[in-house]
Amino acid sequence: MRNVIKTQVAVPQAQLAKLLADPQNNPKWMVDLASFKPGSGKPGEIGSTYKLAFKSGDRIMEFDAKVTKRDLPNELKVEMKNPTVDLDAVARFTKISDSITEYTSDQTFTFKGLMGKIFGMLGSSSIKEQQKRDMLGFKEFAEKTYKRSQ
Repeated sequence: MRNVIKTQVAVPQAQLAKLLADPQNNPKWMVDLASFKPGSGKPGEIGSTYKLAFKSGDRIMEFDAKVTKRDLPNELKVEMKNPTVDLDAVARFTKISDSITEYTSDQTFTFKGLMGKIFGMLGSSSIKEQQKRDMLGFKEFAEKTYKRSQ
């Protein structure tokens, strides 16, 4: 399953990409994030790892995350894995003007096993809604952070 959504953010491209590339910022904008734990490597750099746990109803879904591409200020790719689903999350940043950036969130989910496939079928609309909430959360975080730095 693949979801692609876009929004414009009132933050210059380089600053926006830098904010998203730092996984230590995730707790500041990811709506359903229950925990973030740094792993190996310098956070946000290629090859670095970390763990994320998300609230999903009464359950917690844990993911092992790894930065697999970092081409700032244009693109960032993170692979997230757990026993039922793999997620390739690609963020693209396109300069609209000196102060406006288009942020594209391109997420591809690969559900594993029978339970994962059932979850994917039943949860596709809630997954899309979560992606939208996270994008809006990041937009608000980035714009407030950028304004404070001016």
